[in-house]
Amino acid sequence: MKVNTIAELKKAIGKIINENSDKDLPKEIIFNRGIEYSNYKITVEAIEEDFFIDSKGHKWKKLKEDDEQS
Repeated sequence: MKVNTIAELKKAIGKIINENSDKDLPKEIIFNRGIEYSNYKITVEAIEEDFFIDSKGHKWKKLKEDDEQS
């Protein structure tokens, strides 16, 4: 997929995240603002982290099912 503006890039990333399951990833986007600019390859892939940060900046540790049973 090729995009030429920041708005198109944001829309494409959102569409990939919302419409694809983790098994369909990674997906690549080629971004180029014009002939005088470099091309950029953006890869969207799912990664699994053992923590996440909420909207207030608090860091939370994810528990695996094995951890919950212990």
